[in-house]
Amino acid sequence: MNDKDAEFRVVKTTAIERVATVRLYSETWNHIAEEHPEFATRLPALEHAIVDTLTNPTVICASTTLPESTVVFASSNNVKGSGHILQVPVRIIAGTASGRVATALFAPHPKGAVIYSRGDENE
Repeated sequence: MNDKDAEFRVVKTTAIERVATVRLYSETWNHIAEEHPEFATRLPALEHAIVDTLTNPTVICASTTLPESTVVFASSNNVKGSGHILQVPVRIIAGTASGRVATALFAPHPKGAVIYSRGDENE
């Protein structure tokens, strides 16, 4: 399936210049629901949490595995009962100010180099 035929949702974000829009493809949402049990229900609130993390991140870090091409949006506004925060890795599309969601998961604070922090005193 190529991008022209795929179903996706476009999310606008202003946290970093490298990424102004992010696509959440239906095939990626299916992957998230299959690979991460906390998303298996596919509740609208979970999709909202992903969108909120992209539009209102508390921190964005470079990926530890692909730092040149992937950033990790994270939000302490979206927390699982274990205290893990929602993280949404985004693959940047070369030559554009856009990216696509690679996956989403709840995990401890991302480990990569911080490239954006909202700067809240409570963070």
